[in-house]
Amino acid sequence: ISLDGKIAARDGSSKWISSEASRKYVHKLRAHTDAVLVGINTVLMDNPSLTVRFIKGKSPKRIILDTNLRISEDANVLGEECIIATTQNSKLKTQNSKLWVIEPDEQGKVDIKKMLKKAGEEGIQSILVEGGSRVFSSFIKERLVDKFYIFISPKIIGDGIAFVQGLSIEKIENALCLEEVRYKKIGEDILIEGYPV
Repeated sequence: ISLDGKIAARDGSSKWISSEASRKYVHKLRAHTDAVLVGINTVLMDNPSLTVRFIKGKSPKRIILDTNLRISEDANVLGEECIIATTQNSKLKTQNSKLWVIEPDEQGKVDIKKMLKKAGEEGIQSILVEGGSRVFSSFIKERLVDKFYIFISPKIIGDGIAFVQGLSIEKIENALCLEEVRYKKIGEDILIEGYPV
């Protein structure tokens, strides 16, 4: 995120807020997790691969939250290690990707608690949630985050897409706090690690 808490500019562009050193560190995290998860907006905007590239290591499975199955048939994430969690049943050509049809939550979106239960049943024990804002906000709201890794870059974006939104926290005493916090300088960025209280 930027110093002012943005993960993208107003036009949705986010390449690159963080430094190359931070991106390499994220690839290290990917190599030690079972799956990486993003929302469909991140896929449509950035067309990421979500693989391990800058270091030696095994690429994790890739989980895409795609309620209405908007993914393009030629998206970079598709392939045997890709899972699309959706509320729709479809014969979309997904390059051998798995389709998990998950019941919707009260807002009609993929129910992330049910999706996580399905992931556990499939042997996925650790998931690195990489974005975007709606996905971050959903996991935080549901208290489904075990550990935070937040990279803060010395950039100010101004009007842009906030890291989280819609948490409905009205008083500072109700803020989500982290404990066992560690700070590390990585390239020009600061990495904050911590566990939600």
